[in-house]
Amino acid sequence: MPSLTLRSSGFLVAMCAATLGTAGVAHAEAAPCPASNFDGFLKAFSDSAQVQRSFTAPTVQVTEIDATAEPEPREMTRSQPRASLRFPVMMSTADQSSDGLSASVTRPDAETVRVKLEKPDTGYQLSYSFRPRGNCWELFAKADTSL
Repeated sequence: MPSLTLRSSGFLVAMCAATLGTAGVAHAEAAPCPASNFDGFLKAFSDSAQVQRSFTAPTVQVTEIDATAEPEPREMTRSQPRASLRFPVMMSTADQSSDGLSASVTRPDAETVRVKLEKPDTGYQLSYSFRPRGNCWELFAKADTSL
């Protein structure tokens, strides 16, 4: 009888995980925030693909430029599941520095923190949007509007 109970419990756990989406979602919610302020969080997020996985929303709004659009290039936005994103989604602070990128942080509204990475005197521009999640933050949108 105990083995039946264990199998049933395992089945219920699997069913709950399937209902919630993935076991990764539960893991992401359980991960402790890597910093008490956004600047510390941003450094930890930038420098760790694992932190990025843990603090990325289940679905991310991804914006890119469609260079083939007529009569001129235009921005295209789509929802992309976290599971299909390639991590790291943001390059490390060391790589940002070695690539000559400058970072700026803005707060377009009370709930959003936007980080823009750009290379001066070029069309290279990436932005990452974060929102509060519990006592931490999560990435919910990213944009590559480089020309």
